[in-house]
Amino acid sequence: MTIDGSPNLQVKMPFRWAWLCLLAIFVGGIFIQSLGFLNHDVSWLLHATKRFLAGGSYSQDFFEMNPPMVLYIHIPPVLLAHITKLSLISSVRIYVFLIAAFSIFLCARLLKKILKPDSHVLYFATLLTLVFGYVISPASNFGQREHVAIMLIMPYLLGAVLRLQQRPLRNPVLIGLMAGVGFAIKPHLCVTLLLVEAYLFLKARRCASLFCQETIAIAFVFVSYVAAVLLFNRDYFSLIPYIYQFFAIFFASHDVFIDLFFNLRVAFIIEAIVIYSVFHKNSAYRDLATILMLSMVGFFIFYIAEPLAMDYHTIPMFVVAMLLSVFLLTEYLLSCYRQSVSSSQNKIAEAIIVSGIVLLLLWIPGRLVVDTTVRFISAGPKPTLPNPWVQYVKISANHRPFYAFSTNCRLTYPLVDYAGVESASRYECLWPVMYIEKLSKLHTPEAAAALEKQRIFFTHTIVEDMKRNMPSLVLVTPAINWTVFDGVTFDYLAFFSQSKEFRDIWKNYRYVTRFGGILIYKNIHDS
Repeated sequence: MTIDGSPNLQVKMPFRWAWLCLLAIFVGGIFIQSLGFLNHDVSWLLHATKRFLAGGSYSQDFFEMNPPMVLYIHIPPVLLAHITKLSLISSVRIYVFLIAAFSIFLCARLLKKILKPDSHVLYFATLLTLVFGYVISPASNFGQREHVAIMLIMPYLLGAVLRLQQRPLRNPVLIGLMAGVGFAIKPHLCVTLLLVEAYLFLKARRCASLFCQETIAIAFVFVSYVAAVLLFNRDYFSLIPYIYQFFAIFFASHDVFIDLFFNLRVAFIIEAIVIYSVFHKNSAYRDLATILMLSMVGFFIFYIAEPLAMDYHTIPMFVVAMLLSVFLLTEYLLSCYRQSVSSSQNKIAEAIIVSGIVLLLLWIPGRLVVDTTVRFISAGPKPTLPNPWVQYVKISANHRPFYAFSTNCRLTYPLVDYAGVESASRYECLWPVMYIEKLSKLHTPEAAAALEKQRIFFTHTIVEDMKRNMPSLVLVTPAINWTVFDGVTFDYLAFFSQSKEFRDIWKNYRYVTRFGGILIYKNIHDS
C-alpha cells in the first residue's frame, strides 16, 4: 500500500514554532562556531588564496594538493576581509553561513513543490534535518571543502526529483551554476553527478533529458573552470607527481583501509541503506528517496576514493544519509498514525512522531555530532591545538613570520590568524616528509635514488622560503603526527642538514627552549 496523506487525516503543525526551531538551530550553529577555533584547512586555504590574489603560484607560494577551485571559492571571503577590514575568521564564517542560508532557502522552496500540500510534518522534519546537517554536524569541519560542496549541490539533487517528474523548476540556471561549482571543488564528487544523470536518463529514455538548463549551466562552469586553470594556475599540474606519491602511501596501507571502513559514519551509511531498502517501496516519494540514495552512494565512492579516514570527507554522504533516513522514517510514522489514530489524538501522535525523529538523530549521527561538537568547543591547552601557542607565538614572533617543521598542520593554521603572524612556508605542513619516511624504509637502489631526489627538491623549497621570509621563530616537532605515521620519530634537522644550503641558513638560528614537547629556535638577528 502506498503511503498517502489524505486531507481528513492531515497532521497539523504549529508552523510558527517550526520556523522558530529552524532559526534556533541556525543561530545555535553560529554560537557553536564562535566558541571554537577556525578549521586549520580553511585557514590555510584562505592564506593560500591571499597569496594567489597577490600574484603567487602553486609551485612558489602555496604547495596545495587540491585543484584550483579550492582557491576560487575562497576569493569572496578574502575580498570581504580586505574591503571591510574584518578578520579572515569572521569573513569566512559569514560567507559559509550565507551559503548555508541561501541553500536552505532554495531547498525549502524545492521541497514544498516535491511534497504534497498537507505534508507539513514531513516538510519541517526534512528541513530541520537539512539545517542541522549544514550548521551543527560539521562542528570543527565547518567551512571545509566538502561542507561547502554539499550545500552547493543539494538544491540540484532536489531539483533532479522535479526533472524526473517533468515538472517546472524555478531558477534552474542558478541551481546548475551552484552545483557546477560544488562538483568542481573535488573532481571525484562528479561520481554523484554521473549517477544521478544516468538514473534520470534511464527513467526518461531520452537523450534530450540530459540537456536541460541545469546541466548546461554545470557544463558551463566546468568549461570556465578548465579555462581559468589553464590561464592562471597551469603550474598546478607540476605538483601532480608529488600528490600521487603522497596518496600512494595510504593506498598501500592496510591500516588506512581498516580506518576507512570500520567507523561509525560508515555504519550510519549502512543503516541508511537498510532504511531505504525497507521503506522506499511504500513511499509516496520514491523518486526523492532514490535520488538521495544514489547521491549517498556517489558520495560514499568519493569518500573511499581518497584513502584518508578524515571526518570531513564523510560530510556529503553523512548529510544525505541523515536526510534520507529522517525523511523515510518520518513518512512511515505518519502513515502509521493516519491508519490507526483518530483525529482527536493529534497531540499524542505528534509527540510520538517527534520522539521518533529525535531518537533517530540521537543514535549514530547524534552521537557523532555531539562527540565532535564537544571536542571542538572544549579544545583545551593541548600541544596539538593552537590554543597554548597563540600568546607564545604572538609575543615571541613579534608580528614576524615563523616556520614549523611539523606534519601537524594545527601548529601553523589557524594559529597565524589568532596570533597575528604569517607562516614563512609555502606548505600547510611538511606533509612530503611522510613520503620521504616511506622511501627511507625500502632499502633498494631505486628508493635511494628517489629519496635523494626528494631530499634535494624538498630542502631547496624550504631554504628558499626561509631566505625569502626570514622567520623570526622556528618550531621543530620530534615526530610525524598523521594517521599511519602517527608517533613515528623523524629528525627534521638531521635530515635537512645533509644539505649545505640548509646548514648555511640554519646558522642564523639558536635553540631557545622546549614548549609542549616542541623545540623552539629563534633568529639570532632579531632583538
